[in-house]
Amino acid sequence: MNTFLGASVEFQPEDIDLAAAADAAVIYLEGYLFDRASWPSYFCTSRANGGATSGAYCPQPVRPWCVDRHRADLRHYVTDHVDILFANEDEAISSCRN
Repeated sequence: MNTFLGASVEFQPEDIDLAAAADAAVIYLEGYLFDRASWPSYFCTSRANGGATSGAYCPQPVRPWCVDRHRADLRHYVTDHVDILFANEDEAISSCRN
């Protein structure tokens, strides 16, 4: 993996090749992208459009400040769409708050 921190915030959902995603064993999504207005809907529908149909769907959780802003949507998303969830202690605690 080669990353440039923050570069992916410029991507739009239409930049993702859903055919390639359908062939992936695992789809890894950066959780902080959930804070972008256009991304929650993509996160929630990408699997329905063929993403990782035979593999795991694993986003990285978002920072506590982002969880606080999107708690209900993130809970729905994780419950309905996620197979594997990576989290550090702060992210896990924030995600479990009411």
